[in-house]
Amino acid sequence: MRKLVAFAAGVVALASLGIAAGASTTPPTGTLSCGTTGTVTFKPALTPTTPAKKPTSVKIHKAAVDTCDSGGVAGGKATINGGSIVLNAKIAPGADCQAVAAGTAMLANPVLTLKLTNTTGSKTETVAVVKPTNLVVMPQGAGFHATGTLPQTKAMNKPFGGETFETQINVDNLSDFAGCLGGTNNVDHIDFSTAGGSTLSIHP
Repeated sequence: MRKLVAFAAGVVALASLGIAAGASTTPPTGTLSCGTTGTVTFKPALTPTTPAKKPTSVKIHKAAVDTCDSGGVAGGKATINGGSIVLNAKIAPGADCQAVAAGTAMLANPVLTLKLTNTTGSKTETVAVVKPTNLVVMPQGAGFHATGTLPQTKAMNKPFGGETFETQINVDNLSDFAGCLGGTNNVDHIDFSTAGGSTLSIHP
């Protein structure tokens, strides 16, 4: 009886510290795939034939991560079922729509932050935050494909450490981009969505 009381007291103590009984304290690893919806902005706007004289700012501000399949994930304090993406990067001077579409205008020093969360009812908690390194973005299909590596530490305590990050951003507003390639308009953003086939994944 005394042992049972002691165990119950321990559970209460853990709860008071915000630690769920039975939750995993090991970082998440394995295979994760999700959809993503958001907007990439270009400032100044990309033009048809007049290359920018200054660097072009490329940003994604809190694009939604949704419809996640986390069946291949082990560890972590909760099931991953959402999140957000933030990207900050620049394209060197000389970029226009043709260069971006051809993949000759490369992102310089891209910093991508992926926050992975669990939402249960009205409560959302962060499960992991990862920042891929060696990020490479190239045209693919109806948009752009990016790959990077998730860093690991000697202590092996980074979430998804040593694994590969990938995302496929399909352009939803293709008519705008086609117009820029055809010389009729500028493009200051790219819309993308889960419904349009935009995805992200993490895998060994």
